[in-house]
Amino acid sequence: MSDAYLKIIPKNFDFIPEQAKQRLAMEMLEEFAPDAEGVQVEVHERVQFIDQGEYLEAIICPLCGSSLNIDYFSEVIQSTHGGMKQSSRLI
Repeated sequence: MSDAYLKIIPKNFDFIPEQAKQRLAMEMLEEFAPDAEGVQVEVHERVQFIDQGEYLEAIICPLCGSSLNIDYFSEVIQSTHGGMKQSSRLI
């Protein structure tokens, strides 16, 4: 059976909820998905690409709507960061 993951990313890229709100969100998710193997919060201090897994269909700019060529993006990530690192799975 395959796994399912839920990643919540704020629209405002520099928004970091206070820890009390993060705990509340975790509690709500645990109630919503009681059979989940685990719920965790991950906070990134800077903007970064969050690898969403094998079903990547498009990378689209939220400001202008332009699409980035996925092959080009993969080449740039490979050359600058040694490849995309699988981010932690949240649920």
